[in-house]
Amino acid sequence: MGDTRYIDRQTGRWEASLDQDRNRTTITLLRITFVLLAGVSAILGFVGYAELLVGERGGTTTPVDVLYYTLQLFVLDADQLADRADLPWQLQVARFTAPAATVFALVETARVLLTGELHRLRARRASGHVVVCGDSAMARNLAARLHAAGRKVVVVGLPSGTPVPSRRRWYSVPGDPTAAEVLRAAGVGRAALVYACTDDSTDNILAATTAGMLRDEHNGGMRVYAQLHDPELCLAMQARRLSHSAGVDLRLDFFNVDELAARWLFRQDPLPTVRLSRLLVIGMSSFGRAVLVEAARHWRIHQPDTAGRLRVDLIAADARSVVDDLVHRYPFLGGVCDVVCYEREPDALLPGPAFRVPHDRVLLCLDDEEQALKIALTTPSLWRGGPGSVTVPVTRLAGLAGAFADGDGHSGLLDAISGTVRCYPTVDAASDPDRIGDDLVERLGRSIHDRYLLASRVGAVGSVADPALLPWASLPEDLRRTNRAQAADIGRKLRVLGLALAPRTRTNVAVRLTREQIERLAVLEHQRWSRERRSTGWVHGPRRDRAARTHPDLRPWRELPEQVKEKNRDEMRQIPGVLADVGLEIVRVGTGAPEPVTRWSATREHRR
Repeated sequence: MGDTRYIDRQTGRWEASLDQDRNRTTITLLRITFVLLAGVSAILGFVGYAELLVGERGGTTTPVDVLYYTLQLFVLDADQLADRADLPWQLQVARFTAPAATVFALVETARVLLTGELHRLRARRASGHVVVCGDSAMARNLAARLHAAGRKVVVVGLPSGTPVPSRRRWYSVPGDPTAAEVLRAAGVGRAALVYACTDDSTDNILAATTAGMLRDEHNGGMRVYAQLHDPELCLAMQARRLSHSAGVDLRLDFFNVDELAARWLFRQDPLPTVRLSRLLVIGMSSFGRAVLVEAARHWRIHQPDTAGRLRVDLIAADARSVVDDLVHRYPFLGGVCDVVCYEREPDALLPGPAFRVPHDRVLLCLDDEEQALKIALTTPSLWRGGPGSVTVPVTRLAGLAGAFADGDGHSGLLDAISGTVRCYPTVDAASDPDRIGDDLVERLGRSIHDRYLLASRVGAVGSVADPALLPWASLPEDLRRTNRAQAADIGRKLRVLGLALAPRTRTNVAVRLTREQIERLAVLEHQRWSRERRSTGWVHGPRRDRAARTHPDLRPWRELPEQVKEKNRDEMRQIPGVLADVGLEIVRVGTGAPEPVTRWSATREHRR
């Protein structure tokens, strides 16, 4: 099998596999053969009929008559030749080859029509499949990865005639991916996953919400993801979805390529934590902002107590204002990072004395990818780190990702200063189903669990007796599901109190939860948890027993011990900090006078 790669990173077009090339070559050769056969048949038929008719009519035959009789060979209407023994040899050959060319044309036409109709029918009747909307590089890359993983894929919105990797478990539905009738033709109501990845954020929102509304009532667990190109809009739409919280059976989330790529960058190549790390960010593109946040997030989770704070040098014309906005939106950033701002254009001379100590990572996050690559390749002071220490995120120049030699023996066409410089294709890094699946509800559920571990003073050590005290990666799936359900229900509980979620901005006035509100939230959470447990077969019992599905807390709130009630209250007190981790805050809905609150609570929670 030759299916090794589907997408040309530079052009964003499909690459044909070896098997697909062979099939296309065979079909093309057959078509060429029968076209030539039809042409030869027409010539032989014309010559043969001219000779025959001239002999019969004594030279009174016109070329139009000859052409008319010749065409009859192709419509199988040359019966007058059946009993003739004196036919010219040209006509003898043509009366067999011409019908053969006609039969091939009919068979080929029927094959194309039937294949297309069968293709549409299979797409409409598919179930448990994946629907990918769009013709962007993100959509093509994602569809190719899903298809390579063995998933049944229906792509909506590809131009007709676009070559695809394979016809097996692959279907294409032309048309507008935001139109309900087109999505129905793709069987979206029975799909397990839907990705809206066009080049227009508004179309992606419309396609995602339309797919959610078309979901079959028995299609539980359907997940829908929409790509938004503006990170501010992405966070705002995530807040709206979490505020609505219309059940956990439909997972609807929004993602941004730069944020996904930045998150994966530090998971794939983490910062060294055995000592104080230094990070240099040049430029503040959308990816640069995401990198700064994810570096701080990574450092907060993985840093040892002796590592200290992460040192970040930032070179950008608007460095200070950008950092102020990011620290305001993500309070933990100021708690773990020392950011030194150099407000100058990226192509200005870098400050020499300040950078005597090499940086562990250098990221050139400019909107102009060519300028970023030029700085990376023409500034020797940046080359003092190890292999891969100088990263240039690229989208348009993604084809250069494999062109540079690296420090692991990979031989590219260009030298990358012993592997120091690397191009990081952001779309390629983000177009992974697992990374997109790590959505807002998943991250909030993980944050809730991490805070539970911190409150239990067990951390990553865990406990054999209590599986709830294991780290998230080792947590049983039913307990992960409980944390996800609690995260997805945050918006509903706040809405009961007349509160909502919004991105953290300087213009918003956050709400401090009062004691009465925390009590009400704790009661609502206990009621939700009890319903969820009982729906999965758990009942009240004298002790917690996973095998017997018994739990002593499955009883009304008024009957709970005060210790258990206080644990629920503590979880509700954590909500503002959990939301701040993803850049959200609680605001009041309506015209009532808001209750102002300072930002110390989230910072205190981090430092604790």
